[in-house]
Amino acid sequence: MVQRLPRTLSPRAKHRLVRAGADERVRTLVRVAPTADPDDLLARVAGLGGAVSSWSPETGLLAVELPAARLGGLAELDGVVHVDADDAYRS
Repeated sequence: MVQRLPRTLSPRAKHRLVRAGADERVRTLVRVAPTADPDDLLARVAGLGGAVSSWSPETGLLAVELPAARLGGLAELDGVVHVDADDAYRS
């Protein structure tokens, strides 16, 4: 059975998710909808094991570092419009 990946993941983020190792963490840049509740979204990111390094309400961009295996969960959160991934690293 083919796994369906969230449409809000960039191709690079999809690649990171599919190839994620158990201890792999990834830096992401998340575009957030203007109507999203920032407090709720930040709490949900933390619930996925993510750490927010910056949040710009003016641009709607959120920088997050989290387990690569959780990229799909991040992309499916209410208020998330797009997720892109940076270089992966092992902790």
